[in-house]
Amino acid sequence: VAEIGQTNPLATAWNTIHITLRLNRNIPQKSTITLDGVSCIQADERLDFRYDTEQCDDSNMLDGDGCSDCLIEFCGDGVVNNKGTEECDDGNIASGDGCTSGCITEFCGDGIVNNGGTEECDDGNDASGDGCSSDCVIEFCGDGIVNNKTETCDDGDDNTDSGATGSCTTVCRRQRCGDGLEATDEECDDGTLNTDTGAEGTCTTACTFQICGDSYRGSDEECDDGNEDSGDGCSSACVIEFCGDGTVNYDVDIGLEDCDDGATNTDTGAK
Repeated sequence: VAEIGQTNPLATAWNTIHITLRLNRNIPQKSTITLDGVSCIQADERLDFRYDTEQCDDSNMLDGDGCSDCLIEFCGDGVVNNKGTEECDDGNIASGDGCTSGCITEFCGDGIVNNGGTEECDDGNDASGDGCSSDCVIEFCGDGIVNNKTETCDDGDDNTDSGATGSCTTVCRRQRCGDGLEATDEECDDGTLNTDTGAEGTCTTACTFQICGDSYRGSDEECDDGNEDSGDGCSSACVIEFCGDGTVNYDVDIGLEDCDDGATNTDTGAK
């Protein structure tokens, strides 16, 4: 039994007990307190006893309200406490391990790559298709999902650079003439070098080899009417036909020829 206002006879074993009276109602002349050297048990709810060895004393023995075992609770003490201000407490003040330095639970979509190394990325949202999936995994060409904002297709392991036009390439773009990749239904593909005015053997904008009769006038052709026939103004060799070339054909000036003896044509000859 300790008299209020008197020195406790057990004080020689511990630091002097400082008794603060909560003047919210009359205090009895005597109040019973229990001293065990470790805990601080409040015997009368109208008193708040705080020892020199205590960091705090909130008149109860409850944890999670800011004062636990008469020690001030804090973020990093390993206990989720502090009057509900903590969502987690992993015993440290490091972020990136699932619980931030402010004792807030980390999650995919919070904008920070964390969660104990389970995240590869975190762009601050839970949407897929923007380079970082809803599971915080980096999206890439070949994962089977059209994403990354730059992909037009993604067939996963079936992506190929040697498929037909329209198939998905290894850069997740549809195979097309002019992409520099020779599809199975293309004769050639020189990409930006494809031309319709090159010499025979060059690659056209239709991804076919330049040849006489393909309707594309090559640099070594005088004409190309899309066929391999002579006698129609453009020979099978893609040479312009004319009166005097020794072949009865079509002349752009006189039309269809009746005859053509080449260099021996004459206006003064016999019938």
